[in-house]
Amino acid sequence: MMAGDLSARIFHQPRLRKGKIAAIMLPGAGGIRSTWVTETISMATVPPDPMPLLVSLKAVDPAEYPYYGAARLEPAMSLRQALEGDSAVVAEEF
Repeated sequence: MMAGDLSARIFHQPRLRKGKIAAIMLPGAGGIRSTWVTETISMATVPPDPMPLLVSLKAVDPAEYPYYGAARLEPAMSLRQALEGDSAVVAEEF
């Protein structure tokens, strides 16, 4: 779970009870917003180079992520627009 400058990582899917605890704590916490970010590390190759690259894959809610700063995309568009439908955003070097 990430909210502003605070990040909490869990390495398993939370049980419903834990999710309810987080939901109960957030509404009365003085305007704190939160969103789930699912992340994994993997290897990928880009043709024609067969050398694998270490990549970080993230699934985010573009209506919430990121809380500060902005994703600078080319062509210029919002992250929300870029992730409409069945799409992905990748770094230039990839």
